[in-house]
Amino acid sequence: RDRRLDVNEAAAKLLDCLRWRSAFRVDYLGPELFSREMRSRKAYLHQHRDIVGRPALVVIAQRHNLMERRLEQSCQMCAWFLEQTLDRLATEDPREVNGVENPDVEQAIGIIDLQNFSALQADLEFATFLVQALHNYYPGRFARILM
Repeated sequence: RDRRLDVNEAAAKLLDCLRWRSAFRVDYLGPELFSREMRSRKAYLHQHRDIVGRPALVVIAQRHNLMERRLEQSCQMCAWFLEQTLDRLATEDPREVNGVENPDVEQAIGIIDLQNFSALQADLEFATFLVQALHNYYPGRFARILM
């Protein structure tokens, strides 16, 4: 769907995604590789879904410190959380939400808490990675990113 049913474009994007996943070693990412980032508790998977049954990834921007972060670890943690969020799509089938039958949920929701955001959290390198990853490697997987 992302390539408007153009098979050649979709195939090229899929190959690009597979190359990135291999080079970035997405399948081998785990909290032990970025434990310092995990201790900051700057992101988590919310235990509840939104009202239509989508899993929610929550990011607390105030806990990101541009001066203390290691870009590679921040990017690894980001990719790991994206994967964990999408795993919830595959493993949980919310047939009913609030007593109403829903079709299969194919998208997640992202919530970025910008409370007390300052220049110390304005990390353009990381933001570039996040936007590129969402656009190039996780297209259409997040229904909304709320800020």
